[in-house]
Amino acid sequence: MYEHWSDSITVGFDYTVGFISFVANLILIYIILKYTPESTKTYASIILAITISDCLSFCGTFMTSVRVLPRRDKLIYIFRGLCKYCFKDDLEFRAKFCLIWYAQHTQFYILNHIILIFSYVYRMLIITNPLKQIDRRTLVYSILLLYCPLHFCYFNWAAYMALQPMELVSKEIAKFEPDIVYSNATYYAIINLSDPSQIVFHILSVSSASVAILVTLLCRWRVIAFTRKYQQSEALKKLHNSLELVFSCQAIGPLMSSIASLLYMLVEFGSSGGTMILLENLIGKPSVIMYIVNPIVTVIFITPYKMVVLRWFRSVFAIYPDAPVLIDLSRSATGTS
Repeated sequence: MYEHWSDSITVGFDYTVGFISFVANLILIYIILKYTPESTKTYASIILAITISDCLSFCGTFMTSVRVLPRRDKLIYIFRGLCKYCFKDDLEFRAKFCLIWYAQHTQFYILNHIILIFSYVYRMLIITNPLKQIDRRTLVYSILLLYCPLHFCYFNWAAYMALQPMELVSKEIAKFEPDIVYSNATYYAIINLSDPSQIVFHILSVSSASVAILVTLLCRWRVIAFTRKYQQSEALKKLHNSLELVFSCQAIGPLMSSIASLLYMLVEFGSSGGTMILLENLIGKPSVIMYIVNPIVTVIFITPYKMVVLRWFRSVFAIYPDAPVLIDLSRSATGTS
């Protein structure tokens, strides 16, 4: 079955929630670039990399708004985003154009998890080795500058290798979903996930979120064990408690992505009919929610950024002096009564 009632709802979700997340991340980029203190610039570079990755990943979501149909060793895509309005007279070129956009979304989605893993390990090392001299800035910049180009080279190569003639793609899709081939949909497929060029790409897209959660739990356990082992001042305890909360809250993003992986497995192994189509539409939605996690967690737990946002709110409240609820909120934010 090609069309389903959940299609329009999930496309609307991509365009509304996704756009809000995109704007939030753009605002966070501005805050990081303009208001980061010198003492936190190294760690801010990690946050900035995650935030830029989320923004670029959303561009892929906005262009494709894809429904993913796992079928044995194949992945079928139905594109409902802006890319389907491009190259109206050439289905093959349009479909490949959409696939390239979706590949960009996927590679930035995976990059987000890999940078998060690096972020967790980095913070754990800083906390558990307070006396050890680490050239933090060189370490962070070197890893980001070395890994990111390799990441993009591999995933763009994998996307290029997935491109096949439209006749072959349509023939393979028709074995499972003939309605799609004979509709006016913009569709494409990776027709062999076991191909050497696709194996790592596929494994990482499904498992990177789960690995990020596992690393989060291990790093959090190590930090808690370290902080309980030594006597500390109240200020240091509060700092470590705050960092533990950051670990926990930033795991929400990978958790959302893990739900997407679970939905993928349900479609692949245990669903049929209308339920299967609903799950196919839901596969990519947790990643859209994931985009909003980073700006919220960052603003809440990093004091310089939180103070900037509170200052913005106070300036907005000052423009509307007759709004008592807003005034109360602004007073509570500054600690006044």
